[in-house]
Amino acid sequence: MTLGEEPAVIGDDGSLSFRQLHSLVEQLVADCRDVGLVSGRVVGLRFRDPLKHLVVSLALLKESVTQVAIPPRESASAQKKMADTTAVEMIIGDEPEPPVEGLPLGLIDADWRMRWTGASSGALGPLPGDLRASGPALIFLGSGTTGHPKMMAVDFSLLAYLIERDLAVRDFRQGERHYCESSLDYYTAKRRSFGCLAAGVTVMLPRGPAHRLVTYCLEHGVHHVSLTASQATAMLVREQAFPAPDFPRLPALRSIFVGSSPVSEITRQRIRREISGQLFVVYGSNEFGEATVASPDEQDKHPGTVGRACPGVLLQVVNDSGEPCRVGENGHIRLQSWPMMCGYMGDSSVANRNFRDGWYYPGDLGSLSEDGNLIFRGRLDDMMICRGVNIYPREIELVLESHPAVSEAAAFPLRTGTLDNLPFAVVCAENVSEAELMQHCQTYLGWRRPLRIFFTAALPRNPAGKVLKSVLAQTVAERVNARKA
Repeated sequence: MTLGEEPAVIGDDGSLSFRQLHSLVEQLVADCRDVGLVSGRVVGLRFRDPLKHLVVSLALLKESVTQVAIPPRESASAQKKMADTTAVEMIIGDEPEPPVEGLPLGLIDADWRMRWTGASSGALGPLPGDLRASGPALIFLGSGTTGHPKMMAVDFSLLAYLIERDLAVRDFRQGERHYCESSLDYYTAKRRSFGCLAAGVTVMLPRGPAHRLVTYCLEHGVHHVSLTASQATAMLVREQAFPAPDFPRLPALRSIFVGSSPVSEITRQRIRREISGQLFVVYGSNEFGEATVASPDEQDKHPGTVGRACPGVLLQVVNDSGEPCRVGENGHIRLQSWPMMCGYMGDSSVANRNFRDGWYYPGDLGSLSEDGNLIFRGRLDDMMICRGVNIYPREIELVLESHPAVSEAAAFPLRTGTLDNLPFAVVCAENVSEAELMQHCQTYLGWRRPLRIFFTAALPRNPAGKVLKSVLAQTVAERVNARKA
């Protein structure tokens, strides 16, 4: 069977071969041209059907049209704000209600044709000459852990480079199948899907997350899986409810990549013991892409590692003066590649802080081993200085997560009266007391242990799966103050 007849995309309602996918993309390219969608335009994509989302996205990419994902699950006001912020000129989707009043709406019908509604039947006026052939490939918002997500843009050449870098650390083989639990509304998931198709790998696109990942992978012959850290934790909880006698349960899985936020040691061990031994831990960001990858062998050698630099990535850990730190010494993580993003859209103040002197500073702390493995120590914003000594949240979290009763932990600073910022922690745990956990921390951390440890059923996270420590800090502060009152 030629590659053209093999499945390119498999969704809940059917599949498309590579030949069919190419034909549909060309068909939609023609529809786009008919209404003036050319390079330099900005289009919003609003889909519930991921299969249609991917095909339209590929058509716009081929025509060098800038695209912005506008998730339909967001409120109408949030969708309008996203469209206004990114200067969207029209919407393409699979729902008849336009999210933004006054903008043309293109609906993808059952025959994969674009049917236009709204102003002037969807036709756009001429594009100013100075805008033609300009503009990025994708505009998207960051994860927004601070409550103020940053707007980012990836141009076409950078997107192509990042896809190549992704593929360089994934042993994809033509004809294999890949499942990513994140929606195509997320930039990383969309970029990874583009890479799969470029490598001749089938993209699995169910309408929602697979409730039973193991069953889904077995039924569909999945070879590769990509999850965020929170998705991996939730997956383990779901799978625990359906015990099976044989471990690992996916011995044929060739890779399971987990990233987006710190992956606890207990999560790593359980995935490798119960699901698949082929766990790869990833460190990176929306701004830079994947920067490091830890193979199973590296995780055995360096517990807690997030791996070594990906091909084409220069990784350093530096002190406050920008000088490289010694092996094992904690410092600021900085990254460099060519090409790379150089700033945020419309926010030079933040760009100057994160992008400077040709480097990207993600605002993270870490240390390097002798063989170049990166050990993640936490966010710079979360670091505490107490009695003149740096206390790293990730160090506290690792100690807490090493206790068998703790599945997840989050540590953060909290100001108490006139004292320095002191460490507090919140854990997801069962059948353990605060006193026992405090003693556990005392054994490994001494006076650097958290002042208090609180319990929760689940850590609050943003849509990208990152823990919202600001929310935790506010909740803990209210509980502490309530006790004083």
